[in-house]
Amino acid sequence: MKTNIIYVLNCPITKKPVYVGKSTQGVERPFKHIEEKSHSDKVNRWVKYLKERGKEPQVYLVENDVDNNLLDAKETFWINYYLTKGNLLLNQKGIDPALLFKHSIDNIDDPLSDIRSYIITKRKLLKLTQVELSEKAGVGLKVVRDIEQGKKTNFHTEPLFRILKLLGNVKIGIID
Repeated sequence: MKTNIIYVLNCPITKKPVYVGKSTQGVERPFKHIEEKSHSDKVNRWVKYLKERGKEPQVYLVENDVDNNLLDAKETFWINYYLTKGNLLLNQKGIDPALLFKHSIDNIDDPLSDIRSYIITKRKLLKLTQVELSEKAGVGLKVVRDIEQGKKTNFHTEPLFRILKLLGNVKIGIID
């Protein structure tokens, strides 16, 4: 008998969730992704990218024996849970696997890589230009551009925290 499950595909490089899925077929469905037979072209491209580097997604079961009537709601809950933790998920509209490729082995040593990706993605999801983000956060346009383009990694923390607070990821007393 097959059971309803909620699962997560984690990136083997960053160890972070990249996709949340549901299955009425038990664990067969999550492993279809690893075979590049996903229903999602975005997931297939991401898996292919990993395999070209000798890696593959890690499958984690987050819920087992989920009631059929609750399956969609549980999947939505877990997607929202990981999004509120600041993760980029391929489930999101506007998230292309290329954004996740920035976490490749070549730049894993970039300490701002995750922050940079988060700011770019969140700004685009909110349909803000770099100019609008800088104005709303009260920081210079050059700061926003330098962060997003990776031109330097030694930022003053206050402008960075202002941007993150505006985007809804950080609650820090310094900026209040």
